Amino acid sequence: MNRSQLCTVITAVALTATAAAAQVAQVDQAVPGYQRGTAVSGNLDAVGSDTMNNLMTYWGEAFARLYPTVRIQVEGKGPRPLPRR
Repeated sequence: MNRSQLCTVITAVALTATAAAAQVAQVDQAVPGYQRGTAVSGNLDAVGSDTMNNLMTYWGEAFARLYPTVRIQVEGKGPRPLPRR
């Protein structure tokens, strides 16, 4: 499976999970469906555990296909140490 196919699979899984959650949550049918905006631009920075880097990168690539004027940067900081007691 190449990177593009994997990104498609991850996006499909995320959408399926979202749809399943929406069914459980009883979404108000009066709320209009999502319409892609035309004026979305700027920076989207994802900073967190480096274990999420690949997943965030794939999500960022899928988002960038919809909104090419958004600059996406993913940065892993490693795991956070547990607080001392």
